[in-house]
Amino acid sequence: MNMKFKALLLPCIALLMSCNDDWLSVKRDISLTIPSKLEDVRALLNNNLLRYDNIGLAELSAGEYEISDLAYNARQALERNGIIWAKDIYEGANPIVEWDNTYQQVLQCNVALETLANINPTPSQQRLWDVLHGEALFFRAKAFFNMAQLFATPYDPLTVDSHMGIPLRLTADVNEKTSRAGLRQTYDQIIRDLTIASLKLDDLPLDIRQTSRPAAFAALARCYLVMHDYEKAGLYADSALQLQNKLLDFNAINTTPTYPITPYNEEIILSSTLFPVYGPLNRNVGSVPDEVMERYASNDLRRSVFFIQKLDGSMGFRGSYLGSAFSFHGTTVAEMLLVRAECAVRSGNTEVSLADLNTLWEKRYVNGSFPQIDLLNPKDILDLVLLERRKELIGRGARWMDLRRLNLDPERAEVLSRSINGVTYTLPPNDPRYVLPIPDYIVQATGIAQNER
Repeated sequence: MNMKFKALLLPCIALLMSCNDDWLSVKRDISLTIPSKLEDVRALLNNNLLRYDNIGLAELSAGEYEISDLAYNARQALERNGIIWAKDIYEGANPIVEWDNTYQQVLQCNVALETLANINPTPSQQRLWDVLHGEALFFRAKAFFNMAQLFATPYDPLTVDSHMGIPLRLTADVNEKTSRAGLRQTYDQIIRDLTIASLKLDDLPLDIRQTSRPAAFAALARCYLVMHDYEKAGLYADSALQLQNKLLDFNAINTTPTYPITPYNEEIILSSTLFPVYGPLNRNVGSVPDEVMERYASNDLRRSVFFIQKLDGSMGFRGSYLGSAFSFHGTTVAEMLLVRAECAVRSGNTEVSLADLNTLWEKRYVNGSFPQIDLLNPKDILDLVLLERRKELIGRGARWMDLRRLNLDPERAEVLSRSINGVTYTLPPNDPRYVLPIPDYIVQATGIAQNER
């Protein structure tokens, strides 16, 4: 097989192997697997492939964990390199899940969109056609967004037109030449897909793993946040909260189970899984440093819900909203409250920001004991909101996204540091290693430009 199209042809196999069994049972012959009906598109978009956010390397690189020398030495090369921010992170590994699996998602969505374009729905089919169209656009945009957080330069409104983005595959034609779009073009496409999706989707999904209008609003809020467009990020976070605003009350959570948080709970706007879960992110391999635990006061219920003491006395993370060892990367009401709070204080509306913090704290602290904050300085309030993001969104892949955007502000830039085998490794703010290299086999096959490293 021509390597140029290897990463794009794999999804065709995925479609045959992982779609709904009933759909496949009547289409065993590969010549009959070309989708042509709304039911076929429904099956394509129900594929579990779309339920994963392939950004494991982001959490591995920015994750707030520590790992022993013994555990580090036992990991595979890709993990070891990710932990120390090595320039040659892949060492020739093939495939790279973060690239290949995400473009499989893109191709799957493009197949769905092209199938829909060839269907002339009857009046009774129009609503389903619209929802499927919205879902396909949503999942394609989410895939592009994830890719941009890994393989494209952080979005800076002042320099956006001088940087490359990612390949924007907008058709299912694997013979289409692969090229990198500009960074502005990349984000314009994400915004365009999500905006249309928000007009097509229902307010509530049939299944929490499916998408919905508030999920599209939440995705737009995330996107505008990394674009430093705080007015629009705040507006879309508010739009999501107008439709979905229930918070889990951590006072009511039983911390006895290994994983206390119930999956598919009322706070989740969209459920998705961060993948792959590299070794250090597993509490049996990595531990939570003391400086992270010190952020949580004794009356902060997240201390007991999110963490558990291991046999060796160290702390392990267990607070996934998936109710398992898998890492959650979906969107929640709490995240949208924090987006709205951040955007409000950045615009000078400190009252809204403090109100959102109080709403969150009421469900996160022991009843009657949550902090009573009466701050007037917007900078202090912003510091508090950003601290809450670190506390609430730990283990979800959000830290990498936040480091990339906040490092552009000299007052908030951070140097990451990690000591392994007696050697200290650092990642300075705005370092080229905040942009992952495109896998060499993709560069060689397509001729697209490599990222600086």
